[in-house]
Amino acid sequence: MKWYSFKDYADQGSSGGKKIYIHFWAAWCGYCNRMERETFTNPSVIAALNKEYYPIKVNTDREPLVAGMFGVRGLPYNLFLTEKGKILAHRPGFVPPKTFMKILRSVNKR
Repeated sequence: MKWYSFKDYADQGSSGGKKIYIHFWAAWCGYCNRMERETFTNPSVIAALNKEYYPIKVNTDREPLVAGMFGVRGLPYNLFLTEKGKILAHRPGFVPPKTFMKILRSVNKR
């Protein structure tokens, strides 16, 4: 799966007409690592994110200002935005693949 940085998004000024998904994480976060292994390797999750979203990963240790902009207080933190950057939904914590797919389907309807 192709991940973008928040800087990539800011430099482009656009998500290419796709909704935006931001995954806030840190290397020391056990549930972040679990989500990387289980959720982000799932073929259905990869296909849905690649097709419908502009996926961004933000390492909160390296980009604390970005995390602060969105009020991130715990990790992992999952944020779903419109193409224009308006918050549609958020989900703190580890999200397994099946639940993540349900969330994506729900957010896609908005």
